[in-house]
Amino acid sequence: LSWLRGKDIYREKYANYINNEKLIYLEIKSSLITKIPYLSDISPIFFDLQQLADNIDLSKAKLIFDEPRGLFDYNNSERSISGTINLSKIIHTTFKKAAFFNTRFHDPKKLTFLLKITKTLIGNTF
Repeated sequence: LSWLRGKDIYREKYANYINNEKLIYLEIKSSLITKIPYLSDISPIFFDLQQLADNIDLSKAKLIFDEPRGLFDYNNSERSISGTINLSKIIHTTFKKAAFFNTRFHDPKKLTFLLKITKTLIGNTF
């Protein structure tokens, strides 16, 4: 699950995995990205995943989430923490395992926020 466009990360070496449905790349739409700071419930991001569950057993799948920090509003930390808790529950009850990739902030205040969000996302399951 990524913010990057699929065509920008596609490599020939992934073609076999994609064709055999061993790798499914989901891109978060740019229209949703602009709305995220205003959403009180971020579960719409997982709507497509729920539709996939009809064909794929997601409880055996591993989710790799590229830059989940883009989901959260740094100016409203309480709301962001609440959203993170809900997102974490969805992820950990849906998937066998999850990994989160974040780039680091240079701003100490934002870095502290990012660490808090990451700790909440990871929870006690890892």
